[in-house]
Amino acid sequence: QFAGSTRLTPNNDLTASTSFASITFTSGAGAFTIGGNAITLAGNVTNNSVAAQTITNSQITINADLTNLPAFVKAFSDQLQASQTQLAEARLKRDEIAAELNLTREAVEGFFKILGETHVPPEKQAEKLREVVAQFTVTRQRLAALDFDEPAAKALAERARAALDLGRLDEADALLRQAGEAELVAAEQSRVLAAQAQAAADAKQGRAAAARESRGDIALTQRRYREAAAHFGAAAGMLPGTVSGGKASLLWRQADALYRQGDELGDNPALIASITTWHLVLAEYPRDRVPLAWAMTQNNLGNALWTLGARESGTARLEEAAAAYRLALTEWTRDRVPLNWAMTQNNLGTALAVLGERESGTARLEEAAAAYRLALTERTRDRVPLNWAFTRENLGNVLAILAERTGERVRLVEAIACVRDALQVYREGGNTYKPPITERRIAALEAALAGMK
Repeated sequence: QFAGSTRLTPNNDLTASTSFASITFTSGAGAFTIGGNAITLAGNVTNNSVAAQTITNSQITINADLTNLPAFVKAFSDQLQASQTQLAEARLKRDEIAAELNLTREAVEGFFKILGETHVPPEKQAEKLREVVAQFTVTRQRLAALDFDEPAAKALAERARAALDLGRLDEADALLRQAGEAELVAAEQSRVLAAQAQAAADAKQGRAAAARESRGDIALTQRRYREAAAHFGAAAGMLPGTVSGGKASLLWRQADALYRQGDELGDNPALIASITTWHLVLAEYPRDRVPLAWAMTQNNLGNALWTLGARESGTARLEEAAAAYRLALTEWTRDRVPLNWAMTQNNLGTALAVLGERESGTARLEEAAAAYRLALTERTRDRVPLNWAFTRENLGNVLAILAERTGERVRLVEAIACVRDALQVYREGGNTYKPPITERRIAALEAALAGMK
């Protein structure tokens, strides 16, 4: 249960995939953004507050066999070219997933089309399908929580809910736009009234902002990240000052959407905009008032700087990324939030590793290796096996570069052991994407070892 208007960015550092029966936000609760390790939610999310809530770590499980998912995506994305047999098989899988997730067939068919229209690679379609379903679930919850006073807006919202359930996302977006416009008009009219109407006007403005934010949720479901960022930014601009923490939450979502646009789609201008927006979020989360939220923002700023810096030829962005990670570590301490501390140590190691590759000498690479080793003191195999494997592989890559520069065979031997450990965890976890890449990396390292004197 979440209540109050302070400490609005809690992080779950329990074991990943811990199951919770339900999540409830009490009346008057601020706008929470819950992150950290993934959770498995067995029941419902209930929001009794007027503020929108963000849960970034819920886990969607699809038990249906997704082996032939690329064929189903292709069949629904290009039905004129698909055979009747292919369409029939795709519809059977659609119906199976819809029944399992308690969604309409139309909605699930829409998810398949989204994967096709956004050109998701076949090997990533199962992962992205789960992301789309998770975002769709959040969108439905947010839309269900909207409570319009204005009869016209209320009717439009009901139609939007029905359209959303049937997978007609563009129609739901258009209806929400009309609902938001209706509430904005009503809000403007309310301001003309006497002072006692001010509270009602702010509530309508807030619901209009919530409608705009829900449009952002729809855009996220469709992987239209720039469009989503514009919606979140506009919502932040129209949100009344009486909503505690709301602007910071919306700016956060805007910065994150821009980062996803830049990271996933190679859009460097979006990364630059994300960096600018993360600085705005820092202004909303002062260190002396909300130190953990400030630290999380510094870490996210570092991620955006690193992603952009890795693509640029210079080192300025990478230096800024390392500085942001170090600032985050001043509040995200090992004693206070051990897994967040370890994550940031891993991120710092990655920034230092790229800097080390671009510079002569070994000083930066040694710092990177040290950061990874610190991360592994909390990112243990028993506690978070996949994160342990990622960091272990990162350490192995840095040690391999050090071995190449110093000629020290022992470093290359340790590098191979690190990457082998990571490969074992990838296989145990059923990951089909990483093992082939990691196996090729091990073969290259072993060849290099064989060539060493």
